[in-house]
Amino acid sequence: MPFQSKVKTKTKTKGGPSRTSNNNDNVEPFDATKLEVFDAQPIFSVDARALRVFRTLLFDPEVTSTPSSIPWGDFLYAMASTGFQIEKLYGSVWQFSPTILGIEREIHFHEPHPKGKIPFEVARRHGRRLTRAYGWFGGMFVLKEKQ
Repeated sequence: MPFQSKVKTKTKTKGGPSRTSNNNDNVEPFDATKLEVFDAQPIFSVDARALRVFRTLLFDPEVTSTPSSIPWGDFLYAMASTGFQIEKLYGSVWQFSPTILGIEREIHFHEPHPKGKIPFEVARRHGRRLTRAYGWFGGMFVLKEKQ
């Protein structure tokens, strides 16, 4: 007796009947006027001290300077120059609350100890956190013109 195979068909028990038709009758035509316009990120004009901090925190392929550690006081100064209210909470935890960005989210950073400098690797980690929280990138910070 030769081997014969039967084709079984499974009856659908869940959901409605599947629609295999490629009918595009219910598709609305594309309207370019309905596109959402996303807010452009602001450009921060900062002085040289703050710019050095942000160039270390945030990667920018156009910057060729060699980044190094950041003194904690310079980090506080740079964050204040972009409109953050700074408050020391407990231990080494500092809270940074945006005031002019129209953003509600606060962010916390730990003050480095026993040295008062943020190592380069930790600074880049802080920069990635700022990118995730506020959408910041290296090109947002430019040197303020002297008046």
